[in-house]
Amino acid sequence: WWTDIYQLAAMAYEMVTGKTPYVGETTLELAMNIVTQEFVAPSTINSEIPKELDDVLVKALSKNKDDRYRDIWPMIDELKKVEGIVS
Repeated sequence: WWTDIYQLAAMAYEMVTGKTPYVGETTLELAMNIVTQEFVAPSTINSEIPKELDDVLVKALSKNKDDRYRDIWPMIDELKKVEGIVS
């Protein structure tokens, strides 16, 4: 389930920034970049992203799986704090 939440966050990241969190010319290069590089916080790319949403995406995309959401419900609860995201 951690990977599902991670993938959801990666899609949301792309939706709000227009970019993927990581890039690579090949699948191998992309995988290596995911493991070795840090992504840019979404709000760095799009300054209109609310801090609360930025925090959720950064947490969900953390390299350390223990720092990510273990369950989707806490993530949804935090998204509800972002005006206009989840009702």
